[in-house]
Amino acid sequence: MLLPSQTVAELKRVLKAYASKASVPKPHAWKRLSDNEIWRHFIVQVAVVGSAASGERLGRALRAEETLGLNRLAALPVARRRALISKTLRASGVRYASHDIEKCRKTAAVVRNFEFLSAFPGGPKGYIKSLAKLQNDDAKAARLAADMSYIKLKGARDLLVELGVVSNVVALDTRILNILRRFGAVIPRDIRTNPDSYRQLQSELLSRVCKPLGITGAALDRILFQNYKDLGPPRATPNISVNADVRKRAFVQQCANQQR
Repeated sequence: MLLPSQTVAELKRVLKAYASKASVPKPHAWKRLSDNEIWRHFIVQVAVVGSAASGERLGRALRAEETLGLNRLAALPVARRRALISKTLRASGVRYASHDIEKCRKTAAVVRNFEFLSAFPGGPKGYIKSLAKLQNDDAKAARLAADMSYIKLKGARDLLVELGVVSNVVALDTRILNILRRFGAVIPRDIRTNPDSYRQLQSELLSRVCKPLGITGAALDRILFQNYKDLGPPRATPNISVNADVRKRAFVQQCANQQR
């Protein structure tokens, strides 16, 4: 058991107290977005890994110029498409975007995700629609993580929650894990990479905390995340990777809110 009884009780208390102070994405938000707006979510999810600041710059550039819009990328030969993606990532200072195009994993990830979504019947919106038809929220996240490059356990859930595709999942980022630790939860060391460990903690949160309160995992996620200043560990030591993760999710959520 990863959540002691005292941890469960404390989580229930703070969730009740802070519920009115959180904003939860609306169901089916993706239906109001264009293919390019949905595609932008996928690009940003790749870009922000390791550095939120560069993701913010890239997001602004994409909104202003549609530099990596679907039609523009589709019209380019493969080599020029890859070069444009690489140049755009590097122009925004995206972390891990190498000058060596052939070795750049982020460029390769965006290229692969573009090719996958472009070839999918109905494009990005058709893909999200296909995920929405799956009955199990965890299966939807697992499918996206399997299909996409650089978007895995937490990122897949965060993206799908923002698009309103799932609600019964929890995007276990650094901020939420810090709150859980503060309240006495046992966090597996491989929580970020092991699907079984991730699902175990998520399952306990859903069954022992969310269900008795009558709220979704997405609601728990956003309530804790958006109230980290009050609920997080007091006087936490600044950490670059922690701050990057926190800013990354805040930016992705901001992008989604601007598109609604």
